Amino acid sequence: MRVNSFATFSILDPNAPAATVLYHNFPNPFPTSTVAATCIWFELRLQSEVQLEILDIRGNHVASILPGRGLAGTLPAGRYGRATIGSSSGCDDRLTWDGRADNGQFVPPGVYVVRFRGDSKVSQLTLLWKGH
Repeated sequence: MRVNSFATFSILDPNAPAATVLYHNFPNPFPTSTVAATCIWFELRLQSEVQLEILDIRGNHVASILPGRGLAGTLPAGRYGRATIGSSSGCDDRLTWDGRADNGQFVPPGVYVVRFRGDSKVSQLTLLWKGH
C-alpha cells in the first residue's frame, strides 16, 4: 500500500531511547550489607563515543568505567547498565563501581562524582562511597 504525506516524518527504532540520559546510581550510598558496588545506568539516543569515569570531589580522575571492561568507547544507541536476563543484581557488572581506583586500591570513604560524556552531552552526579 502506498501512502501520501503532506509533511515530513521520521521512522524511528521503537527500542531506541528518545534522549541521552544518565540515571542516578544505585544503591547510593554504598556499599550496603548486601551490595558491594553501585550500578550506573544510562541511555544513549545516538551512536556515540562514550566516556564514563569516577572523579573525586575536586575533579581529579579516580577510575575509568568506559571505555573498558569489555565495552568499546563507541556504542550504538541503546540502554546500558541493566542486568542481563537471569541476573538478580539489576545491573550489568561492566557498569558498576566498587570503590576502587584504576590502580586497584580502594579509595577513602567520601563523595565522588560520576561523569558521563556521550552524544554531545556531559552529565555529572554525586555518589557516596562509605568505604571498604
